[in-house]
Amino acid sequence: MVVALVASAATTNAASLVIAASLGFAAFAVTQVITTALMSARIDPARRGGALGLLNLTFFVGGGVGSAIAGALVKSMDLTEILGIVAVFPLVAALAALTLGKLSR
Repeated sequence: MVVALVASAATTNAASLVIAASLGFAAFAVTQVITTALMSARIDPARRGGALGLLNLTFFVGGGVGSAIAGALVKSMDLTEILGIVAVFPLVAALAALTLGKLSR
């Protein structure tokens, strides 16, 4: 998916933007399903509802923040540049999650 985003940022071809967006949606769907399954297996049943509620909250807040940033930047930047900037946030979050996971062990 990162390759598709970088490729779409390097060109103004509409097809590459559609492919990158489609891969992004697919990655989001897969990530949400896998993360929900992993959390369900690791959280005790008494706390599972609250934990999954917070998980869904973070997914939707992330989507809202990304849309707000893109909307704020649309007047001053090209769409491909905005996609590149907004794509950095999930990558930073993934790196932070991997780093925090290693620190807590």
